[in-house]
Amino acid sequence: MPPTLPELLRLPKKRRMEIAERLWASVADEEKTPVPAEHRAIIDQRLAS
Repeated sequence: MPPTLPELLRLPKKRRMEIAERLWASVADEEKTPVPAEHRAIIDQRLAS
């Protein structure tokens, strides 16, 4: 059974940071996780303002 969030939060800070980095790396690649067109439009509008 995978660890629960409360269990993960009890880990030492260094270990939590390692896990966070690996999680972020797994979703940070835009080619693997395309941004929907409607989200891209909102981003573009906000950047323009």
